[in-house]
Amino acid sequence: PRPLRWLWHPYLPLGKVSVLAGPPGQGKSQLALWLASLVTTGGLIDDVTEPADVVIISAEDDPNDTIMPRLIALHADFERVLILSVKDCETDGSLIDAALALPTDGPKLVATLKSRNVRLIVLDPVSAFLDAAIDSYKNASVRRALQPLKTVAEATNAAVLSVTHVTKGVNAGEPLDKVIDSVAFTAMSRSTLIMGPDPDDDEGTRGASKVLAIAKSNLAPPGDHAQRFELRSTSVPTELGPAATSFITQLGAAPDVHAGDILMPPDERSALADAVDWLRQELAAGWRPVQDVRKAADAHGHAWVTIKRARQVACGRPEKEHGGKGRWWMGLRGTRPEWADDDPLGPLDPQEGDHHARGPNLGLLDPLTQDQGQGDQGGQEDQREGDQEDQGTTPTRDDPLGLNGHHAEEAERVAADARRLRDRITGDRDWDEDEAS
Repeated sequence: PRPLRWLWHPYLPLGKVSVLAGPPGQGKSQLALWLASLVTTGGLIDDVTEPADVVIISAEDDPNDTIMPRLIALHADFERVLILSVKDCETDGSLIDAALALPTDGPKLVATLKSRNVRLIVLDPVSAFLDAAIDSYKNASVRRALQPLKTVAEATNAAVLSVTHVTKGVNAGEPLDKVIDSVAFTAMSRSTLIMGPDPDDDEGTRGASKVLAIAKSNLAPPGDHAQRFELRSTSVPTELGPAATSFITQLGAAPDVHAGDILMPPDERSALADAVDWLRQELAAGWRPVQDVRKAADAHGHAWVTIKRARQVACGRPEKEHGGKGRWWMGLRGTRPEWADDDPLGPLDPQEGDHHARGPNLGLLDPLTQDQGQGDQGGQEDQREGDQEDQGTTPTRDDPLGLNGHHAEEAERVAADARRLRDRITGDRDWDEDEAS
């Protein structure tokens, strides 16, 4: 066993493959170079504080007129910047320019970089470096092609950042579903980041403000970790005269911005903002039953799926009144229902305090943690707080699922979900690969 180390906590773990996805022209390559400059100058504050090498493998940006001017603007140390080139040998012995091909060139890549003090490897975009025979939509084929990246990450203890795009014209679904090509790209990554236009920037994709958020992390605890950046224009001197370029700078945290918000179309984003304002006004007087809020939302023309998104921004976790015997209620974040201190069941344990602060199924995770109350609650809450609000039996301390010995299949499903959540927190098993298969 050994401790996990980070290039940039909680975004990029060392020795692992990560993915950076987003729409074109929204700062993904700029962010990669911003990180590269910090690595070469020792500007990071986590586990890499001494200057180290970076490797840039780009299929789209020219090194001379794009990559190098941007690195100059970021004050990178060029002695530590390695731009990888690949040559093919013709039958007559001459060398011609080529592109890295995975998995064919995997062993050569490992041999080239293994002896260097590399801490960041950037492939931009990663799909350009797959062998021609690789079907980018087939899970097994992509996994075979990307395996060398995992090998080189482990051999060099570097963070491998695979840059890619998101699908166009797909508005619904989870952010991970919008990453192009096979699910293997995000399944193999230990951290998947989404970068795009700032939801609070009125200029949208044309604006200078961008946001980076975590869409998936197998190794970091859950939480709001979005960061806001700004694209800026400048010029740098060269032997042939000034070169116009641009660079990205970090502005700070972006509270309440999630990966899904970044990829949300402007009209849906506006509807979400309206729903958040309405929900805060509706719950300003105190907690209300979920069904009452749903009826009020329908009356005001708010789609329930939009209200559930707004709830993530404005509200705390829904709770069931009087020790789990009544209806589901919802209220603003940071507030408590009037009946919360009058609980017939009382605390589950003197060391645990009010059991409302814990998830209703968290007893399955007790050996690991006592404070992971919201890790995997969303889907189960939405199911319970809807049409089944007042149906079924009442959960108790001995029977937290309210099954009373019945529905063994449902009990096993929930227990399996809890195990997957536990494994996701601890990193013991590759739970997302199981789900993908």
